[in-house]
Amino acid sequence: MKKGLLTVIVLFLMVGLTLVVFARPAAAAESQPIITLKHAEAFPAAGFFYPHLLWWKDQVERRTNGRVRVQQYFGGSLSGWPQALPALQTGLADVTQVCPPYFPSEMPLSMMAEMVGVSSDLWVAQKAATDLYNEDPYVRAEQEKLGLKPLFTHHSGLMHYGFRSKVVTFDDMKGKIVRTYGGSLFEAEKRMGLKSVFMSYADIYEALSRGTMDGTGFTYIVSDGFKHWEVIKSVVEVGAGYSLGTQRSTRLDVWKKLPADVQGILMKLQSDWIDYFSKAMYAETAMLKKKWQDFGVVINDMTPADKAKLNKEILPAAQKAFVQQVEKMPGGKNAGEVWVHYQKLRDK
Repeated sequence: MKKGLLTVIVLFLMVGLTLVVFARPAAAAESQPIITLKHAEAFPAAGFFYPHLLWWKDQVERRTNGRVRVQQYFGGSLSGWPQALPALQTGLADVTQVCPPYFPSEMPLSMMAEMVGVSSDLWVAQKAATDLYNEDPYVRAEQEKLGLKPLFTHHSGLMHYGFRSKVVTFDDMKGKIVRTYGGSLFEAEKRMGLKSVFMSYADIYEALSRGTMDGTGFTYIVSDGFKHWEVIKSVVEVGAGYSLGTQRSTRLDVWKKLPADVQGILMKLQSDWIDYFSKAMYAETAMLKKKWQDFGVVINDMTPADKAKLNKEILPAAQKAFVQQVEKMPGGKNAGEVWVHYQKLRDK
């Protein structure tokens, strides 16, 4: 009996020691430090962008096997668009969307990525903007000077114009006061006969409902979250290129400290994001367009004459004027070369 008990005890100890020995590598792997990235988002934890930003977070964590974790802060709770650059530079955030038109003095060449009329193909537009940030020597130098490393693109869809009253043609638009995002869009709007006013997207609804503005440049994806279909009665689908060719970036010093394989994973995800997100935008835009029509918004295509004028006169003139404007800004002398490179990336 004693001998049998002793045998059981010995076997138990041997098994226990074996488990400890084989558990050590796993324990060692688990003890690797976790890299946490604080991701600041101006968009709320609802609407179109929310699930797709969660997808990006999930992909980062899955592909790195949990070595990188992303903490997301939505609704501007950590940083909004006007504070994005200093938030990133000071370490308040590790990932956020830095919009060049909010920081024209610091990012004149990066504004070229948001050139009006660059492409109406959502995949091509995102790919070209991403390649510009990654490959253009002047844009890269500007980003590196600011301590930024682009991670994945932001795109809001095609830019159209919505009005409080019936508007169908460019002649109908003349003299109308509209909200603008600025940049090269302002140059195009001026040539369309519009009077542009820069304001926050969050203020558009009240301005239209009170009648202090006649209309606004908008994308269905962003404006639907603000219920602009309640204050817009007619739409002219100008589709003047895509809106917001910006990047969600990380701090360069954070990037440099990441293991090489993690950097490779994030760059592969940057490419995969373009495929994933462009499909999502096309599907969402089609659904929202029907929704707005169901709510009584009249959606008009451009007349053939206006479309020809846009493509042959307005967009080329606006693009040229914006390049010249940026060239005169401190740090913007190479804007013309950047624009030529951007078009080559778009067309390849």
